Amino acid sequence: MNNTAAKVIIGLLLISLTVAVASQLEKVERIINEGPNLNVRKNNFYAAGKFLESQGIEVKHSTEPVSLMELSQNESLLLTNSYIFEDDDDISNLIEWISDGGNLIFQHNDGDNFNPIAAYFDIFINDDTSAQEYKDLRQSYYDQLEEKRTQLEQDKLSPKQLVRADIDLIETSLPEPLISHYQASGSEQKISLYVQSPISIEHSLIQQGYSEEYREQMSLVTVGGNRYSDTIATFSYGRGNITVITDASIWNNHQIGRFDHAHLLATLTQHSDKVSIQRFVNWPSLDKLIIRYAPELTLSLILALFAWLLSKSQRFGPVSNNSHTDRRALQEHIQAVGNFHYQHGHHNHLLSALRKEIRIQMQHRDSTFMQLPDAKQFALISDISGIAENQIIFAMREADQYKDNQLFELIQLLTKIRNAL
Repeated sequence: MNNTAAKVIIGLLLISLTVAVASQLEKVERIINEGPNLNVRKNNFYAAGKFLESQGIEVKHSTEPVSLMELSQNESLLLTNSYIFEDDDDISNLIEWISDGGNLIFQHNDGDNFNPIAAYFDIFINDDTSAQEYKDLRQSYYDQLEEKRTQLEQDKLSPKQLVRADIDLIETSLPEPLISHYQASGSEQKISLYVQSPISIEHSLIQQGYSEEYREQMSLVTVGGNRYSDTIATFSYGRGNITVITDASIWNNHQIGRFDHAHLLATLTQHSDKVSIQRFVNWPSLDKLIIRYAPELTLSLILALFAWLLSKSQRFGPVSNNSHTDRRALQEHIQAVGNFHYQHGHHNHLLSALRKEIRIQMQHRDSTFMQLPDAKQFALISDISGIAENQIIFAMREADQYKDNQLFELIQLLTKIRNAL
């Protein structure tokens, strides 16, 4: 048996041994959490849409302003940003759609900014309702929740089990006064939700039981809230409904699984065949903003593009010779001036440009810099640049004559000071 055959036999034996050992090993599966998929990362209300689709409702997600003319009477519109309708015609079309049977759900939680939809229906918010007591109770809840989460992370749970355990922890730890309750019209079941703000909805139908301006068209269907505030209210208007909530983020991907948030969304849209979710607005687009507010910039870019195309196009006529004579003459002139001052010992003149630049930068930092005596100027430069004061004095104070090595060091030091400022 030659050496080649022996090597082949030994190799086959090693492979067989490896296969035999590997077949006896216990298979271990690992679950790798790669985080949310692309749809979840792009759309904060993706889970809400999938939930409604599971209820047999058609869902449309939009990042552009919803076309009100395309909304059907048996449709719901969820607005997470109701400030997009600023035009009077848009508001009129929206009100007409609601009156004909549309179902509007919108968020209103900023009393400092004008909300055209809330203003039309005389819906206001009050952010002074037991705010401090609410914040203290909520902070205590967050502190306790963080401690329990730390204990929870020590348990060896799968990602799915950890999410479920975290939701259970949130729901069981939240104090009852912070939980809002909503009871739909004609239902005995109370729906629980949690909004993270003490803001309260105010309307004459809620506080007084009537509304002078809309008493014939608008009526209160139901209102929900907690001990501190009314956080959600539903009104009827014509043949349609209006629901205002102080925090629409309860339906985002992270919160829709908590409490009865999903059930609340299903209840509010139960009579709709289609739901349009307006999660945010990319409006107007960048090109429209540029054309509207910067026509000069647009024209300049067009001219620049035209000039570039001309430079790349075919040229006619004799080829011109590139000449650097003028440029060389200027460089030679600058070099000659520098050599003249250097040879005649005008070193301070050569350094004056750097020193002047340093003083100008200091003047921008302190308007009184030029009026300070030299000693205070040097100290201030040292404080700001972080360079020792004796080096500042050496660099900034003029001397009668410098040696070549000193001149070189001075140029480096002055450049360092300038860059440090």
